[in-house]
Amino acid sequence: MRLLCLYSTNLIHRVCVVCSIEGMMCARLFTKGAAEIILKLCTKRIRDDSGVARLTQEEKEQLLEDFSKDGNRSVHHHRKFPVCV
Repeated sequence: MRLLCLYSTNLIHRVCVVCSIEGMMCARLFTKGAAEIILKLCTKRIRDDSGVARLTQEEKEQLLEDFSKDGNRSVHHHRKFPVCV
């Protein structure tokens, strides 16, 4: 695995993004940051049946409330995707 890019966190953006390549066919994107920042970027969610659904503003607000109740301050997201060569 080789590192493609790294955008580190700072006090303004509060997000860290890492993209890496695995061989010639696959890349992985890792994102970690403040829950409210990451959730602003999210538009979809994975349902219990593994399908994909639109993430509503009400769901985002509920997630933030649940995170803060549990003392969680950051969210981590990971996605694997094919690389077009």
